[in-house]
Amino acid sequence: MASKEKLVSIHVHTPFKLTLSDTTVQEFGKGHYTVPETVASHWFTQAHSELGEGSVNESTDQQELIDSLQSQITDKDTLIADLKAGLTQLQEQNDSLQSQLTAAQSGGNGAGDAKESKPSNSK
Repeated sequence: MASKEKLVSIHVHTPFKLTLSDTTVQEFGKGHYTVPETVASHWFTQAHSELGEGSVNESTDQQELIDSLQSQITDKDTLIADLKAGLTQLQEQNDSLQSQLTAAQSGGNGAGDAKESKPSNSK
């Protein structure tokens, strides 16, 4: 079983795309990234970034931040799903009300007919 490669932190100051020896391409925008040491030591990565301090394997602060952010993403996903369900319900209510309005305007509910059919032969 192969041992895990050491992870290191880099700070990208100039966005770039890195093509690895297996022809996979990794895109890096400005910001901080956690990458394998082989990626961080690549000459092209070094030309566009700076090494962060220490190894990520030694730092639990970053893992705690990652866990916190993933929890926030899960909470936001739940909120989005709830809002979508509420929107669907409101759209269904709107469709129902539009149907009722259309029926009322076309005289399909019978209320308009009752007022107009009053007998006119009584003095």
